[in-house]
Amino acid sequence: MINVLGEVLSLGVDRLSLQNLAILSGQSPTSSNPPKFARQLIETGLMEQVGVGEEKQLSLTAIGKAQIDPERLIQIRSQTDLHQHWIEWINKNYGSGHAQFLQLLIEASAQGESRSKEDLATQAGYSLTSSGPGAKLRDLEKLGLIEKDNLSRYRIRDLLSIDFQ
Repeated sequence: MINVLGEVLSLGVDRLSLQNLAILSGQSPTSSNPPKFARQLIETGLMEQVGVGEEKQLSLTAIGKAQIDPERLIQIRSQTDLHQHWIEWINKNYGSGHAQFLQLLIEASAQGESRSKEDLATQAGYSLTSSGPGAKLRDLEKLGLIEKDNLSRYRIRDLLSIDFQ
């Protein structure tokens, strides 16, 4: 978690929500581990909580910043790097079908668009009656990478839309 916060700090982002920190650390945001690790890092003075309520985020303290291991940092220097990192991580941990859906939503986002489950299923070569697309989209939603709007259209979340300029 320290190295993830260190990496995003180098990108100009000085704090992250626990959910986004968990995801970038390769952990499930619904697992009990991220809050436990975060509490330990806060108690040891390496991290601090900033904000209140749903705006609560985590940031490195000066002591935490001194602990960053530059050899373990993921080098993300552009939105393309960020997207590629996530597609590779999803492919490795969930499979190529999940990665394909994420790629399609990233491409739609580049055009300022969202996609319906049916559009995504068709683009990915799935039958419209298959349960696969819905399951894959739910998994990506649980990871916090995508969201569904009130019109049941999917789009990438802000985490994947960081502006690197």
